[in-house]
Amino acid sequence: MTTAKVLLVGIDGVRFDILQQARTPTLDRLAGSGCHHSMAIPEEGITVSGPMWSSILTGTWPTEHGVYDNSTAPERRLPDVFTRLGRQGMLTRPIAVAAWQPIVAATGCGPLVDPTLVDCVPIDMPDESPESYIAGDRTVLQIAQARLADPAVDAAFVYFGEVDEVGHRDGVSDRYRAAIERADSLLGELLDHLDARTDREDWTVIVTTDHGHVDGGGHGGTTLAERQVWVTSDRELGIVSPVDIAPAIYELVSAGHHGNSCGHQAESTPDTVPARAHT
Repeated sequence: MTTAKVLLVGIDGVRFDILQQARTPTLDRLAGSGCHHSMAIPEEGITVSGPMWSSILTGTWPTEHGVYDNSTAPERRLPDVFTRLGRQGMLTRPIAVAAWQPIVAATGCGPLVDPTLVDCVPIDMPDESPESYIAGDRTVLQIAQARLADPAVDAAFVYFGEVDEVGHRDGVSDRYRAAIERADSLLGELLDHLDARTDREDWTVIVTTDHGHVDGGGHGGTTLAERQVWVTSDRELGIVSPVDIAPAIYELVSAGHHGNSCGHQAESTPDTVPARAHT
């Protein structure tokens, strides 16, 4: 029986139309065997990192997961998909590595990934500048590479944050496009390590973002530039909404674990993710 494994990579704040203009050979390679397309954040979504990464990781919108901004933790937190799968014994050692600490640590709206069952690694950052995130993202890469060398690791969420910080400071500019290209290069180095694993054929790679940016930089509104996000994967998974990503991961891992077809939606229990928003 094949055990399905998943690498989810989050690249914060990548506007879709600028992504299309950038040189991204790693994303192009993934898309060549799977998919690459845009998605829209609907009115229920909030074009801010805390709410959107929560939506991506839980398969629900803020009215359900309770995260409405970057600074306030919900009264009751919904488990992320890796935690749900771990609780059911379908993951052995999931990891999460991020330089934006609310992803993996109890600060601000976090932790968006539960460190109880997931090996969460927050990166200490001196500030939120693009320069700090260049170094921070490199550290994220190095730690993720080291963790992926452990054959027990069977799922990972790896987060890169420089693009968003460049967007805030410099707007949608040549420097912003260059940051996207640096993120693609980091992704390529990460996949080189994944490719070296003897179980590489068991892994599915999903790459996505949480929001875009207005031309002058910034997000949190409802313009198309902010709401249009995207997903790239080395498999066609039928993801058409950000809240489809967690169900797709759950389906992949549970199907491989139980020997079902990857399109099977698991029976709903307190530890399954919600059904897909679109089918």
